Amino acid sequence: MAKIYTLIVVISLIITSCGDQNEYWDISKFNIDNDALKDNEEIKIIYTSQAPDGNKDLKYYVHFIAISQLKNDTINILSTAN
Repeated sequence: MAKIYTLIVVISLIITSCGDQNEYWDISKFNIDNDALKDNEEIKIIYTSQAPDGNKDLKYYVHFIAISQLKNDTINILSTAN
């Protein structure tokens, strides 16, 4: 009985790990402000969503969260670069 239970658990883990683990948000969820940063303003990246691939087809944006070193504001940055 323990072998069947173990087999069921292993198969369940394999099946659930095969799916897409990424969550994609629609671009409309973000308030785009092209003036949030000045040109060449220093920032500190505190988070990146990373990408499951190189995004060669530019299918999505990578989400960065940064802190402006000039104004100390927290800023969301969307980029096609990984």
